[in-house]
Amino acid sequence: MGASMVQINTRVPAELKEQGDLALARAGYTPAQAVRALWEYAVVHIHEPQAIRNVLQEESAEPEDPTAVESNPFTEWKTAAHAALCERMGISMSAGSSNIPFDELKELAYLERSERLGL
Repeated sequence: MGASMVQINTRVPAELKEQGDLALARAGYTPAQAVRALWEYAVVHIHEPQAIRNVLQEESAEPEDPTAVESNPFTEWKTAAHAALCERMGISMSAGSSNIPFDELKELAYLERSERLGL
């Protein structure tokens, strides 16, 4: 028997929801996927409240080096989770694909999706 499911409801300003949905869609996530990922991260870091705070707190300043890769435990966790999911689904990652910067991969995925939708 599968795990029991619950529904989470919250109120947010309409403009925040609209802009957030757009940002999540551009990143390839639905709101439900984003919430699920955040909850999974919290469970993984249940004994590390500062790690959770670091993910949820807004950055107060831009990084000094815009080309520097941000060291974020959530980003590291997402990368590992993505690799595990691809492996479980039988999706092979091409050799050298890990050397492509995230922003470039995101742009390629966005262009591919736009082409599929005829945009």
